[in-house]
Amino acid sequence: MTQNGIKVADPRAFADWLDQERAFVLAVERREDRWYALLVDFDITGMGATRHDAIEQVFDLLMAYLVAYFEDGQPFSAALRPIPKLLRTRIRLETSIGRLVRRLGARRLAFASEDTYTVPPSLLPCFSVA
Repeated sequence: MTQNGIKVADPRAFADWLDQERAFVLAVERREDRWYALLVDFDITGMGATRHDAIEQVFDLLMAYLVAYFEDGQPFSAALRPIPKLLRTRIRLETSIGRLVRRLGARRLAFASEDTYTVPPSLLPCFSVA
């Protein structure tokens, strides 16, 4: 399998290995002229000129990271490395404040926001032999 230059010898085994029920929680933030997307359960950060670019990059990095664990024979649970609790608390607080501020119409203030993504079965074919 090849996904963005990432090769997996056994795509079926990789798809079975993935925790398909896992929700991937991202903290997304804009600082100056760059967007950052942080996967809170893996401590992996993507960066881009747009929100979409940052999210796309973080998932590309995640796939490379997961493939390495898979090919080393490690269980999916071994790949988890959550961000520190203090940072997680700050992100949750910022997300809550940001939601409130955005509801009040102040869109120019920069607060982290949190999004949750899942790996739906329809995406799994992208991790198979083309």
